[in-house]
Amino acid sequence: MRRLALLLMLFLVVSAIPAHAQDDIPNTDGIPANCESSSPYADPNLFPRYSNGQLALIDWSSGEVVRVLESDSAASNFWLLGWSPDCHYLAGGLGDGLRYTTILWDATNGAQIGTVADGYRRPHFLTWSPRSDSLVVETRHGAFLWDLATGNRLQLTITSYNARSFAQIEWNYAAGTLDTLNLFYRPIIFRLDTGRPTNLTLAEDEYPGDFFGTFTAPNDRSPYVCGEVYLPNISFRVSEDRLLLRDDFTGETLQVLDSDFAQAVSRGGSSGTISPNCEFYLALLYMGPERQRRLGVVLRLSDGARLHTFSNLPRYWSTEFGDSRWTWRWWNQQWDATGRYLLVQTHDGAQVWDSATDFTFYVTTAAESQWYGYSVDSFTWDLANGRVTVEMLRSDEVRVFDLATGQRVE
Repeated sequence: MRRLALLLMLFLVVSAIPAHAQDDIPNTDGIPANCESSSPYADPNLFPRYSNGQLALIDWSSGEVVRVLESDSAASNFWLLGWSPDCHYLAGGLGDGLRYTTILWDATNGAQIGTVADGYRRPHFLTWSPRSDSLVVETRHGAFLWDLATGNRLQLTITSYNARSFAQIEWNYAAGTLDTLNLFYRPIIFRLDTGRPTNLTLAEDEYPGDFFGTFTAPNDRSPYVCGEVYLPNISFRVSEDRLLLRDDFTGETLQVLDSDFAQAVSRGGSSGTISPNCEFYLALLYMGPERQRRLGVVLRLSDGARLHTFSNLPRYWSTEFGDSRWTWRWWNQQWDATGRYLLVQTHDGAQVWDSATDFTFYVTTAAESQWYGYSVDSFTWDLANGRVTVEMLRSDEVRVFDLATGQRVE
């Protein structure tokens, strides 16, 4: 009878773990999700249980609550991520099954150490240091190194793929570095004290990209991560005549850029060119019933404001010199490396726009451009001398213009 009562008590303790709780910890000794370590912090008899908004550490033998970590949570789901190597800290996520907040608790006193918001479909991925004094947190917006002694969070990357930034993470205490492999198995070595890479040359606002490209951190002018003239993990979509910025992984709308975008040239999406600093987006619209020529609209990404309009842009494909073959003219729009100047080819002539002053000037004429919409074969920005050089499409002529005045100087 006593054995039956004990088994019944244990059954009630275990079954109190709700079905919607998830656990990343393997069970090796029959006690669910306990911390098995020789550390002085470890008590292998304790396991976490989440029920009715309460997260507590439970004594396996008696079923009693030993320590309460959360007492009145509104979250319907609890996801247990695991213990620190020395069993001092417990990590988990509370959420509704779609959104999670990752939380770190001090298992010895129940105090909440800190949180990381915006986990999607699961809490964030964590990698503990062997000393249990820090950990790497990988999120949808990059990874950071969290020093638990100081509370500092040092940003390592600002992009991710499916909320991961690294294929491998190792602490090298002798060298004072965090040695990693990115998702393409390229080594990136970060300093433990600053979080900055030691084997890459980057500016302070730049972070490692996929193949050692770079990404620039968001700023006041561009609220999105920027790199290689595109926005990582973000796409332009058109829905209900609105131009939207959407998160590719979650499908959520990040921003409504324009509320009247019914004439987008790409059904369900948007064709255009992003400035290298991710401050501006030149979006293409249909122009009139012939649906061949385009209207170019420059939008500011920070607030969606329409800053400038270009008329009579050509279609992307053209037949030149009577040739029946289609020719791809992807360079009909080109930003300079800073994102200040934009050269656009139109049937009215190729023109340069200065985003800082809204000044526009033509480098070719309508007569040179009207048939195909393209009149420039190539162009070179020389910002140090304030000039742009264009090479004509159908001749060897080279023209040089002053960016400040628009006057031809050569």
